[in-house]
Amino acid sequence: MPVYDFECSECGFVTEKIMTIKESDELGFDCKECGGDMNKIISASGQYCGNDDASWLKSVTDVVDPSTGHAAAQFYGNPTRSNYKSWMKESGIRPMENGERMKPRSINMDKAHDEVMRKHHQRMTDSEYRRRSERIEKRGHHN
Repeated sequence: MPVYDFECSECGFVTEKIMTIKESDELGFDCKECGGDMNKIISASGQYCGNDDASWLKSVTDVVDPSTGHAAAQFYGNPTRSNYKSWMKESGIRPMENGERMKPRSINMDKAHDEVMRKHHQRMTDSEYRRRSERIEKRGHHN
């Protein structure tokens, strides 16, 4: 489906939506910033003509360290799509492909087993733990 840009008639906020051609002509919606009417912006096919500062870009700056390079500093100070792409290229990262999922972090089972056993032995030697166990046994609740 094509991507359409919309601009608020009240505050000038610009956003984009993915929708069918029919939806873009018929669908009306309100600005998320001020509640004003959103109007479709005419743009050249295949070229990006507006919304260079989509709202989600600003949230990416939460993970950007501006001291790591020129592109990072540029993106941190001015979160635009072009600066975002430069930062990603400089950082050696790429966007995830459609259908690609993040791989879960692998767990070192030997290390996990050792940690569980260490805690178990620690509890078994803990005098407070033994006292509680004895009280439970006396009440008949221990298997």
